[in-house]
Amino acid sequence: METVMDHIAFVLKKDPLEIRMTNLLKEGDALYPDTSNKFEGENMIPRMLEELKATADIEDRQKFIDSFNNVIYVFHATENIVYTYGCLIWATTENVCHSAAKASEILIERMKPVKEKLGSPTWQQLTAECKKLGMDLNSNYVTTYADQLKPYGVWGICASEVEIDCLTGEYRIIRVDLMSDAGMSLSPDVDIGQTEGSFVMGLGWLLSEKIIHDENTGELLTNRTWNYKPPTAKDLPEDFRVSLLKNAPNTLGVLRSKSLAEAPFVLSLSVFAAMRKAIFAARVDAGNNDWFQMDGPLTPEDIQRYCLTDVSQFTL
Repeated sequence: METVMDHIAFVLKKDPLEIRMTNLLKEGDALYPDTSNKFEGENMIPRMLEELKATADIEDRQKFIDSFNNVIYVFHATENIVYTYGCLIWATTENVCHSAAKASEILIERMKPVKEKLGSPTWQQLTAECKKLGMDLNSNYVTTYADQLKPYGVWGICASEVEIDCLTGEYRIIRVDLMSDAGMSLSPDVDIGQTEGSFVMGLGWLLSEKIIHDENTGELLTNRTWNYKPPTAKDLPEDFRVSLLKNAPNTLGVLRSKSLAEAPFVLSLSVFAAMRKAIFAARVDAGNNDWFQMDGPLTPEDIQRYCLTDVSQFTL
């Protein structure tokens, strides 16, 4: 879908961000895969975009990149990509938290007569007395569809800046500015770590973890780290800025929080889109202004090939 919107922007000669903002989810829009569900509430993307524009210096960086690409055969690109996430990805975590809360309610209700008998005991005194009376201090609860938990959206936005070498296909991820929506985060450090990990996982999916099978036997050829390349420390953005959306309580989540899970994974597509823009700048320099299909994982070999670099371009 993101490639489709990039293609539309290319044909219409518009900013890809403008196309995405025009097609943002609005209240009453159908949700997938069950289109009988309708989106309710506020789409946080416009607010997040304004915050990111202020903190990421996007306009000034874009001017520098445009100038840079005119004078040197190593190409920069910056791309702002806007996404909303589906709700299925957080279901497991949210159900576990709901079950824990319900199990706690059961236990509190079981201990209530002892608490009333003691008056105003401390938690330690209450549990000690319950144990003395032989009370079962374990409880459990299984969340089912009967609990009617409502899904909620998790929002994210990301701006990525990359540099490619058209001769070798090597690349650098210069800077990434990413904002994720964790509601009223219960642990910001954990949520930021989750966001970073999900994003890097997406980088592997899009840029390096290419799976190759033998065309005749079907044997997996990329079966070890010598030829199957998950991201390492050298693959991380050189300047990686991750923040959480502030003052955005989630009334449908545990203690007004949101479960991020792997939601920020898709924001790595902003790096992929920035790669396309850098490659397109190289193709224009090679005399080709046409739209091109670009599939992932986008390895250095693919980047070099897409750039249309030819020996005839190098003359003294």
